[in-house]
Amino acid sequence: MSTSDILLSYTFIILGIAAAAYLYHTVRSRSMGWEVSRPRLVRCSSCNRVFLVRRQAPVARCPRCKGVSSAYLSK
Repeated sequence: MSTSDILLSYTFIILGIAAAAYLYHTVRSRSMGWEVSRPRLVRCSSCNRVFLVRRQAPVARCPRCKGVSSAYLSK
């Protein structure tokens, strides 16, 4: 084998490793990532605290001041 064949094979090996690492990172970030459900994120109208509403909560009340909450709209 000549030097150019060896360099070409090493180049393909390095590109293959880089592609495999990219695919691994992409799959892992999709499976491990999480996002907050927008309807469950609310803001208190009195103290402006943003918090998550617990599941099956009939009325979303602020845990700090017990004020009425409204849907959170990010700016």
